[in-house]
Amino acid sequence: MRKPGKWVLSKVANYLTNRKIPDLNSGLRVIKREKIINLLHLFPDGFSFSTTSTIAFMYLSFKVDYYPIQAKKRIGNSTVKQIKHGSSTLLLILRLIVLFNPLKVFLPVSFWMIFIGVIYETVFGIIILYPSVKLIPAAFFMILTGILIFFFGLIADQISAMRIHDTRNR
Repeated sequence: MRKPGKWVLSKVANYLTNRKIPDLNSGLRVIKREKIINLLHLFPDGFSFSTTSTIAFMYLSFKVDYYPIQAKKRIGNSTVKQIKHGSSTLLLILRLIVLFNPLKVFLPVSFWMIFIGVIYETVFGIIILYPSVKLIPAAFFMILTGILIFFFGLIADQISAMRIHDTRNR
């Protein structure tokens, strides 16, 4: 029952980090104290420490290795709630990506908004409503929203670059 959610989280994390992450939820982490001390403010209090640390280390170009581990079968029931914890982990991954590499989120969203606006304008404004070609407000709004999202992404990217530079130089 958890496989579809884990698959989605894994695909999102792989896309956003540009790396294949073999086990996003492995609980085993060996970290040098001086590397992690500056990142503690990023980590959640409950679930998702392993996800957060893995993504943060990848973006900061820290070495991340994976070693196979053996785990005994769980006795009892899991305390993980599929929808609640899965959606919060997905949101956490998106937040981390916006923190470290915001253009991975903002660029595709802005591209699709502009693309849909142009297609909408082309289909309805030129083909269907021709010859009274007018700019359709919905298409104009989509294109403008896409452009604004792109520029917000650029600003977020600059802020992210300054934060990463500050984190690396501590």
